Amino acid sequence: MGTSEALSNELQRIYVGGIQPPKLTIEIVQKRLESTLSDNVNFISFDKNKSDEDTQTFFFLTARSKNGKKQSAIDIISKQYNNVKWKGSKIRVEKAKLHFLQRLEVEREEEKIRKQNEEEVRKAFIEAA
Repeated sequence: MGTSEALSNELQRIYVGGIQPPKLTIEIVQKRLESTLSDNVNFISFDKNKSDEDTQTFFFLTARSKNGKKQSAIDIISKQYNNVKWKGSKIRVEKAKLHFLQRLEVEREEEKIRKQNEEEVRKAFIEAA
């Protein structure tokens, strides 16, 4: 598997916004995405705020391009839906930032590695003295 195939097959967090309720709801957009793109994309999860379902204008989804496809999930979805006008809404599809908890985990891991490196340098300095 080449690097481009490996990148196209990894999980991606995707922002879908520009939804203007009540004409167009998150549920309608999710159903359309699942029905039209299920041959090319595996949808892992849809993240939305449960308390604001009727008024929410965006959601996040996690998806992966199916095996053998050359395009990433974000490329496939944005090609069909980015800047599309639908029921008075202009849909936006973008690569999303990491979820807060994922970012926190990455930062903790980086901090752990930094502390280990500092400890190794300190030990080497003491041994050299």
